[in-house]
Amino acid sequence: MVPFLDLKRIHEPLTSTFVAELESIISRSAFINGDEVTKFEEAFAAWVGTKYCVGTSSGLDALVLGLRAMGVKAGDRVVVPVNTFIATAEAVIWAGATPVLVDADAQGLVDLNHVERALKEGAAYVLPVHLYGQLVDMPALMALADKHGARVLEDACQAHGAILGGKKAGGFGQAGAFSFYPGKNLGALGDGGALCTNDANVVKLAKALREHGQTEKYKHTYLGYTARLDNLQAAFLTTKLQHADGYTKARIAAARRYAEGLQGIKHGRLQSTKYDGSHVYHLLVLFTGRREQLASALKEAGIGFGMHYPSTVAQAPCFADRDFAKMKFPVAEKIAAETISLPIFPGITHEEIDSVVAVVRRVCG
Repeated sequence: MVPFLDLKRIHEPLTSTFVAELESIISRSAFINGDEVTKFEEAFAAWVGTKYCVGTSSGLDALVLGLRAMGVKAGDRVVVPVNTFIATAEAVIWAGATPVLVDADAQGLVDLNHVERALKEGAAYVLPVHLYGQLVDMPALMALADKHGARVLEDACQAHGAILGGKKAGGFGQAGAFSFYPGKNLGALGDGGALCTNDANVVKLAKALREHGQTEKYKHTYLGYTARLDNLQAAFLTTKLQHADGYTKARIAAARRYAEGLQGIKHGRLQSTKYDGSHVYHLLVLFTGRREQLASALKEAGIGFGMHYPSTVAQAPCFADRDFAKMKFPVAEKIAAETISLPIFPGITHEEIDSVVAVVRRVCG
């Protein structure tokens, strides 16, 4: 048996610390807006490399608050990749704007040629997704955005710690949004999110929006939300953040072993074989025309797997009445039909990886 993700292996060494943090918070009845949140915000901002961090209750809230705090308003058009989790497009709609869906490149990242076309046609914001843990070519994207006067909010919800040219995911655009859903590379023991930025005005507005739009107690300047990160999750995250670089190294090492074992297969390819830190392998993705056969073989062998985003955002039933539902996105649609995610997590053993590789080689040649 090989689990797709084993959080117990990650959390077991930290359990006594988690329990002590829980007992401390209970003893003080300090649950909301406390020192733990401030401590985590400061530590996470320093780790990402930005001046500020605003803790939120989820990654979706980080995206929504980020867009609104950056000035998105009704009628604005926001470029969004079509092959990602639905939250990215949801956030644009909840912020009152219009998502402009664009196709992917061969690696599953947003195609910058399509981004530029959308900017030329009047889009004012870009929401790139560092999908599966791999950084978009942010220097090139930022150059495009600067050329067309657009602003960029990075969806870094799958890319904690990914680095390119000395800069980490979430630190390239005007702001970056993160999710701390338990299965993320840095995951809470519940839910949570964060918005990172160097812009003090974005921070000021985002903090107001997460607290019912308050600029001071009972002065509700904006229509806001309940979108706070709670003290307990902040405490857990501060503890896990101390191990985040180690988690990343373990994921990259596992990905490298997979690549070595799968070298030369005829009926499949890994999404990426980058080990320079620009990919932190939130997911280890294989593209194969034999996905159904492989899924059956993995299941029979007791090996966990995932099929992430087996349809595009444009194909979601909730968007059936929107114009983009009728559009075609050939690269993204092909990726959606061929994607399978293999087990990867800190603590996965060489033997487990090799057993997965053996099944993949048998099915994919």
